[in-house]
Amino acid sequence: MKRWRWLVGLLLGSLVIGLVGVTAPTPVVAKDLPHHKLYKAINATVGQLDDTSSSVMVQSLGGKYFEGPVKPGGGAVDAGGFIRLFVMAAVYHQVKKGKLGWRQTYTVDADNAVAGTGVLQNMDTGTTVMLKQLVKYMMTKDDDWATDILIQAMGGKKKTTKILDKMKFANTEVTTYIGDTDDTELGADNQTDASDVADALSRMYRGKLVSKKASKAMWKFLEKGTGPSALAAKLPSSATYDNIAHVNDDLGAVEEAAIIFNKHGKGVIVVAMSEGGDTDLEQGAFHSLGKKVYHAVLK
Repeated sequence: MKRWRWLVGLLLGSLVIGLVGVTAPTPVVAKDLPHHKLYKAINATVGQLDDTSSSVMVQSLGGKYFEGPVKPGGGAVDAGGFIRLFVMAAVYHQVKKGKLGWRQTYTVDADNAVAGTGVLQNMDTGTTVMLKQLVKYMMTKDDDWATDILIQAMGGKKKTTKILDKMKFANTEVTTYIGDTDDTELGADNQTDASDVADALSRMYRGKLVSKKASKAMWKFLEKGTGPSALAAKLPSSATYDNIAHVNDDLGAVEEAAIIFNKHGKGVIVVAMSEGGDTDLEQGAFHSLGKKVYHAVLK
């Protein structure tokens, strides 16, 4: 049985923050997005994955908003590394509200270290780290401990979810700390969907995520954290991208948000999320999806 969901969207906006090596972008207007080709691209790739919960969002950097039909079995999936994007946004929101301050500090205590990736776990007990450094480590070093500290600084999981709900990310929920393996084994995975991820990136582009200054600062962290891309794997060498990506073999989850540009600086946001299948097959579907979207919109 196929369990997948896809959405295709267009959203008003223009890129306000330049990408390294990319010329000033040309917004993709509504008439430039070939809806029928995008439908076919999604159906022929992610839509062919069996027994998965999947969603796809394609958004222009300019043009009217459009949402495609929803297929049964879609919805929120394991947020994976995407949860860091939302934790960062929530922290900036709380700083703007005066609930947190960038000069707040955390003292490293090896007894409180959590499993996972990052740099905090290699620091000596007694080392002092400021709030903004924690955000930097979370976004550029995939620091799990830093992520958990930031969630705790905002009052915990439920409080962080409430903050995100106020920020209009209704499909994103923080249900476990990244380093809490006991909760994860019990299935308490953080949740989000492609529309929330795409919305966060689009609002950041337009300087509308918290504030223009905050959006610019957050985007710089995203640039520094860009890694290998499944969506961009089969693109021409002249194409450029920035992305957030996550693969979890245990959950059969592959998730990526990529901002793809052609050599002229024209670009789109592509968010693809799939869970419950074979990660090799899912990544293969993402390879084909990225190529088909590129040829449909940017070639």
